[in-house]
Amino acid sequence: MSSNRLPPPEVIKNIVPSLLGSLLEWFLHKYTVTFPKDRLALKSLIYFLFVIETSKTLLSTYYILDTYGSNYGVYTQLSKLGVTWLSVPIMTSLVSGTVQLFLTWRILTLGKSWVIAAPIAMIALIHSGAGITTGVYSAIADDATKLRYGSIRISGVVWIVSGTCGDVIIALTTVFLVLPLYPDRILLLNESQLTRMRTGFQKTSMVLDRLILMSIETGTVTAIAEVVMLGLFFGFQSTSYFSVISNCLSKLYSNNLILIQNSRETSRADLSTSAYASQPSAFVAAHPTGAESMMLSFNDGTHYRPHSMSSSRKPVPVNDYV
Repeated sequence: MSSNRLPPPEVIKNIVPSLLGSLLEWFLHKYTVTFPKDRLALKSLIYFLFVIETSKTLLSTYYILDTYGSNYGVYTQLSKLGVTWLSVPIMTSLVSGTVQLFLTWRILTLGKSWVIAAPIAMIALIHSGAGITTGVYSAIADDATKLRYGSIRISGVVWIVSGTCGDVIIALTTVFLVLPLYPDRILLLNESQLTRMRTGFQKTSMVLDRLILMSIETGTVTAIAEVVMLGLFFGFQSTSYFSVISNCLSKLYSNNLILIQNSRETSRADLSTSAYASQPSAFVAAHPTGAESMMLSFNDGTHYRPHSMSSSRKPVPVNDYV
């Protein structure tokens, strides 16, 4: 018998969230140190997510100790949901719904249109409601073998599909709104920055860094995770592979939101090293509240909103926005 078998989903889904939780703590520390003067509402949102994630980690740890420790060898215990009805569908829905609504607010800030933002917000609310409903049904059933039948399956499908649709729409809409604004600096790089790099590896590394940053800011990471979970749920119906992604989702959302806030430091650094000599370059500057607004950058260190391009140029200090 071969001994190099892959670990079961039950093992992976309890290890990966712990690793993501460690990243979350590091990102939160960086945010706290870098942006101590952020608005109270934004800080409260971030710390609320951290409290939820910490509680989720404690519940998951309790489940592991109870299932594989106290009840070791009791095979019927493996099908029991225990506290996962609370830690997975309900807490994940609270976190994902909150982050999706935050990203919807950013879309509203960029697009200035409720016609775009309202449907996305509605999908986010449906996603959260379906997740909470799935958690309630799961608590009543308390049996993992019943997750694919009856009311639990219906609410679970709505939860997964609405989350996937919401994340994909958010990612596509954000890119659609941002690309027309600054196509020449979509990676926040300019020709002079690339010229100063001595090797091709440095250029490639910088471009990859900007691509990663862009994928995070548009919500592409969580969208891909949702699509993978949807494929595993419908493609491998006799397994619980999808639960690996579902256990990690909330921490992906939380890390995504905090990384969006921390990326303002990168935007500020790029702005300070901008080397455009004569013509302004468009970019998206991060507002202290987490919102983004279209700005034009000049070589003299002044910036102004393009909405006032028809009027006289009114420079404003960069520190007022970044």
